[in-house]
Amino acid sequence: MTLKNTILLVLLVQYSWTAIIITPPYEGTLVYENGQDLVGYLPCIMRPTADSGKIFWSRANGGTIYSGAGGSLVGEKYSVDANAATTGNYSLVIKNLNRNDSDTYRCQYSADETLIGVILVADAPGQPTISAPSQITEDTPSTFSCESTGGYPNPTFTWSIGNQLYPETSYTAPSVDGGLAVSTLDVTLTHADNRKEVKCDVTNELQRTFTATHTLDVQYKPKVTVKLDGGISVVLQQSSFEVVCSVDANPQELKSITWKKNSLVLEGESSLTLSQPGGIVLDTVYECEVENSIDRANGVLSVSVHYAPKVSIDKGAVMAVNESTNLELNCNADAVPSVVSYRWVKDGAVMVRAKRLAMNSMTREMAGIYTCVASNQPLGVTTSRNESIQVHVNYKPEQPTLSVQNPEPSNIYRAGGTITFHCILPDGGYGYPTAMYQWFRYDTQLTGNSSELTISATRYQDTGNYSCTVANLLGSKQAETLHVKFYDVPELISSSESQINFTRDSVQPSLQCEFYGVPKPQVSWYFNDELIPDDSSKYSFNNSYSLVDGFWSSQSQLLFSGSTRTQVDIHDIGSYKCSAKSEIGGTNTEGQFAVDFHFTPEVMGYGKAAADVGEKATITCEVLGLPKVTSLDILRDGNIITAGPRYNVTDINYNVDATYKQHKSVTIDSVRPTDLGEYECRAVNSLGRVERTITLQESGAPDTPSHLILTGKTWDSIDIEWNPGFDGGRVQNFIVSKDGRQLNTISAHSTQLTSKCFIYV
Repeated sequence: MTLKNTILLVLLVQYSWTAIIITPPYEGTLVYENGQDLVGYLPCIMRPTADSGKIFWSRANGGTIYSGAGGSLVGEKYSVDANAATTGNYSLVIKNLNRNDSDTYRCQYSADETLIGVILVADAPGQPTISAPSQITEDTPSTFSCESTGGYPNPTFTWSIGNQLYPETSYTAPSVDGGLAVSTLDVTLTHADNRKEVKCDVTNELQRTFTATHTLDVQYKPKVTVKLDGGISVVLQQSSFEVVCSVDANPQELKSITWKKNSLVLEGESSLTLSQPGGIVLDTVYECEVENSIDRANGVLSVSVHYAPKVSIDKGAVMAVNESTNLELNCNADAVPSVVSYRWVKDGAVMVRAKRLAMNSMTREMAGIYTCVASNQPLGVTTSRNESIQVHVNYKPEQPTLSVQNPEPSNIYRAGGTITFHCILPDGGYGYPTAMYQWFRYDTQLTGNSSELTISATRYQDTGNYSCTVANLLGSKQAETLHVKFYDVPELISSSESQINFTRDSVQPSLQCEFYGVPKPQVSWYFNDELIPDDSSKYSFNNSYSLVDGFWSSQSQLLFSGSTRTQVDIHDIGSYKCSAKSEIGGTNTEGQFAVDFHFTPEVMGYGKAAADVGEKATITCEVLGLPKVTSLDILRDGNIITAGPRYNVTDINYNVDATYKQHKSVTIDSVRPTDLGEYECRAVNSLGRVERTITLQESGAPDTPSHLILTGKTWDSIDIEWNPGFDGGRVQNFIVSKDGRQLNTISAHSTQLTSKCFIYV
């Protein structure tokens, strides 16, 4: 079966402790929908021991319809389970349900036990419709009706508007089953009911609800609310704002809009929003009056003006008091709402929370900016405004100190430069009014009134005692004097020619320099940028000093003579420089000299060559000469050797250490015994000529090395150098040993060899 809502079955059982019918008791009616539910069902359960011949089903308006002995007594409309005698399930099944099957049914065992069930076959009510007045006006009674047909049993009506239930005013029942049922509602509506829904719900025992609705159109006069754009009634002074006239009306079309400000009509304002650019100064009343087809209404808003404190100080913006006197300041403020607090602040710290500030015995440290802060709460927000006063405390300056920027030891400075003096006051010691500066050299006042004195292009004559004085209206102080000296750096006055040529015949060769300066210049000499020491064994110095017009003259002579030599030689060729310095630094000019040594050619090498018969041999002639060698030849038996079938002759010219070095060699392709013997190397320049014998011999043992020297050492090694002898025509091997123990072996062709050996100690 299909149940269309809650189905309640009334089962009334009369039984004893030995009852045969055991179906639990229920209360209610079993409801079926006509035309939808085709089969009905009434439960009745017996004990399996029941005698089926004593079981009957009957209905109030139809007599017995089923017996356990004979089965259905009304054709096939009623039936029970075919196995009921075994299972005890004698529940009644009703086929082809219709409204005539609505009745009270009884399941009975013998005459003692009975179970009663009620069946209702119902029709649902039809969709309701609502009829409403053609016009609904606020505060005027209105009548609504709701109709529905076809319901059985008769339907019931429920009225609601929005979420509120209303009792029906009248009810007209159907004249016939399933006929027209009518419910009415009389109600007086307000503007709050506009656009709400009137709802009519219809239902019956099937508990199926059908609903009709109608949206209300309640006409009413304008409901006017005037408020500020932010929803409050307070504004800040002279701040722009808008007044909004909110209108709730039906019909919504307005005939007129009128604005008033403090009871005065504002002409030309016909919008619901009133702009107030620039704001207002005083409290103001705004009124908005509007009219629709129903009536006229207005709204009023009183706007209060709030403004932050306007602060002033009785002593103005700037004042001064003398040190040790008292200070009193008073703060005033105009504000709406009223000021809730005052405070005096200095350097971020609160001095006092009051309108009046009193300070006793003022000191210079108490000078500064004093600020009065007043606070109120416009629009509920704490707002502070302030006003400040600059308070000066008059006092005389402190003792200054005098110093020099970038000071030099003993206050000695180079003349010609720039010097800056600083007159320094301690922090807070400048005095007020601010002290003025005066500068003095001895007792003479100098130009300048700031804390700095700069002298450019200083001279020796600027030496002296300097001081500064600071003063204001209350007194003055003078710094201790500072004695400053200005010295001139050494300056080269005269020197030897920049290009000097010496020969072996030069008499007392020397270089000269003369420097002026204050204090006495000390002269140094350099050879190829290396300082020549005072105890040099190759040079000596001749220095003299004299004082002229306050300046020292230093004359220095570099002599090319010493404990290890008495004349110039080729090793003196190079660059020389004289330089001077004093207590204030070195000279800005120096003497530069280029020295050449002119000499007749000198032949270099061992004077030997070696080769075996049949091998190739080279005889080399290498000479130095300044001026340049103009002729260089190799001769045999007085004849110059020239290139030929057996001889290859080469010339090489190059400059070494500012001297001219020339190289010439003769190579013999295959040495014959007759080629062994003496050859002659001959060189000529403008100063003369030199000749030297070179002997060609058969290859043999090398010559003994010489001049072994120690050149360096560490904790576990030494560096040594030596000059090799003639190699005998073969590559030499040098064996380094110590106390008979061989340490290293070196092979070399060079004329200057260096070997490093590690010796453990």
